[in-house]
Amino acid sequence: MKYLMSGLFVLLFSSIMFSQTDTLISIENISYPCYISNITDQTVKIFHKKSKYTIFNLKQLNSVFIKNYGEVYTLESGFNMNLDSLQTILENRENFRKQMTSSKEYTMEAYERTKIDKHEQSKFSFGIFYIPYSLNDGDVLMRYYDLRNNPYYYILEKNNSIIEYYLAYKIKNNASLQFSFTYNSNNVETYEESHYEQKDPFRVENHGNENNSSLDMLTFEISLKFFLMETRLKKISPFIIIGMGKTFAWATEENKVLFPSDNNTYKETNNFEEYLEDLNSPFLINLGGGVEYFFNKSISIYSSVMFAYYYTDSEYKSTWEDDYSKSTNISKRETSGVRTKVGIGLNFFF
Repeated sequence: MKYLMSGLFVLLFSSIMFSQTDTLISIENISYPCYISNITDQTVKIFHKKSKYTIFNLKQLNSVFIKNYGEVYTLESGFNMNLDSLQTILENRENFRKQMTSSKEYTMEAYERTKIDKHEQSKFSFGIFYIPYSLNDGDVLMRYYDLRNNPYYYILEKNNSIIEYYLAYKIKNNASLQFSFTYNSNNVETYEESHYEQKDPFRVENHGNENNSSLDMLTFEISLKFFLMETRLKKISPFIIIGMGKTFAWATEENKVLFPSDNNTYKETNNFEEYLEDLNSPFLINLGGGVEYFFNKSISIYSSVMFAYYYTDSEYKSTWEDDYSKSTNISKRETSGVRTKVGIGLNFFF
């Protein structure tokens, strides 16, 4: 409050002190309100608000008026007071103007510092990042048919929308540490049946499966966010983000044979749920950037583009065994690539 009152005083005083206090009358009898900073026996120097000066020849002027001293010069009779005394008056007034201008700049800087200090109190922020478009290979959801061969895949959520939530802590004026998480859940249910009837000789075959596959994924990321401009006074600033993360997946696979045969004597085992979880639990390295706009010290909005490199490594094992034979299948799968996320976010500082 002290800095604010001082700043208002200086602004009020300067607006009165350095307004158009003096007057020049041209030989055409046109009046020009101004502020005179210096005068000689041949010229008069006036000051503009934008720290610019203009010099006039006294022969172009019919008369000169200075505040509190009245008419000090006429073209017909010359100076009405001692020139040295007039120059001393103007010099003292000009020195006072410069001193007050310097005080004004200092006071306003101090006032701005109070706004900075208030903004610096907001160390924490909570954000929501909405991604309407995400270019990636999709999440893998497996549907299982033949245990002795490689599994059959469904690709889900290709180019899907995502909502990310994060908590950030400001470690420097232009940098913050962010912790984010995202949760996704998918489910696929299928039902298939077929019937075959042969008349001669008569034979009937019924086949059918009911399958339910689900996949839940939780992604954690930690990132550093760097602002390229001073955010404490600027309302808008570009930024860059670099970080890493990991996705954890939980999968279930349920398959029901609708018309079981009494002649089935084989035994089958596999690790398809573990395999599916490994396929959808990538390690992530993120890099991106954007622009953030600060409405005030409590709310900001931003837009960014993120590139995430991902890598997964998984192994599928299955065994099929009956009274006469046994077969084992092992297959490995590695996936990697870059996912692109474009979105808009909202921050709340507290």
